[in-house]
Amino acid sequence: MGFPYKFGGIRNIAQVDLMFTTDINYSKFMYHSPNFIKNESLFKGLYRTNLLIIIAGKTPIDIENYKNEYFTADEFGPEYEGELKSFWKYSLSYDEGLKIVHKSFEGKRKPLKAAKTVKEDTILITRDLPTILKMCLGEKATIANCNSFETLVDFICSPNYIHRSKERLNSIFEDFFEDPRHTKDEGILKLLHTIVNDAYEKYGVNQLNESQWDFRHIDPVTGMPRMKEKRKEDDIRLMNQRPAKTGWIILLQNRVNLNSVGNIRYKKRVWYDMRTHTVSSDRDMSDAVLISQYVLPHAGRPAGWMYANELDESVEVED
Repeated sequence: MGFPYKFGGIRNIAQVDLMFTTDINYSKFMYHSPNFIKNESLFKGLYRTNLLIIIAGKTPIDIENYKNEYFTADEFGPEYEGELKSFWKYSLSYDEGLKIVHKSFEGKRKPLKAAKTVKEDTILITRDLPTILKMCLGEKATIANCNSFETLVDFICSPNYIHRSKERLNSIFEDFFEDPRHTKDEGILKLLHTIVNDAYEKYGVNQLNESQWDFRHIDPVTGMPRMKEKRKEDDIRLMNQRPAKTGWIILLQNRVNLNSVGNIRYKKRVWYDMRTHTVSSDRDMSDAVLISQYVLPHAGRPAGWMYANELDESVEVED
């Protein structure tokens, strides 16, 4: 609703938004904005709540009960065999609470580029705030820790965050800074980066080893997660992660299953030049092409890469 008023001889409108809810406490928490008069934050509540939603989406799920599915050769052909077909994840919404949602890449003629939500499979977990904070952040999390963007960043970078690892935090903030709502104001963007960088330095995030625990598998007796098993697939990098050294690399058609039919048929061993970011079939760079423009024969753009000596330790990688 809009209410007209005059100030300094200029006509303005004061806007009041009315929102209806079935759970007033949950809505107060999700639509909360820090008190600027008390200098509780430099940012609106949007930034804090969107960060919390991303954190919830990165919370490990019990894959024994919510299994991933992968495409078979019979569905869209052998080139997609072993590619991720569907998965389950946590989702936190402004109005509905914490849910488990089913996401699928299955299309009519070929796999989709972005997963769609299978709405009929959605499972509502809870709107109870202590339960949500315990599941997503850990036993020590309080509502005060979620008061602002700054307090939430500080908490998840600290050892109190139950799912803390360098790779998880990097993934959370990568998603946050890819959201155009957070990047349209350069001044605010700079401040956001400063808050995150300061927390990384305060808690030594960049010095953390990768988590040795797999929170997707919780022992029902001890309540402790299993130790992670090292897989070759863990060495596969995304295509936007450039190699740090000149040398032989393997371009892959499938990031999920190293031994998929697509990788067996179409993976390509190429020489990478870190100075020019180009790849070639030989060291002389006789057929050099930018790695970002390389196309696997009969398989399209590569899905990921790994150093050749990670598959074969006899292969040399030069500085």
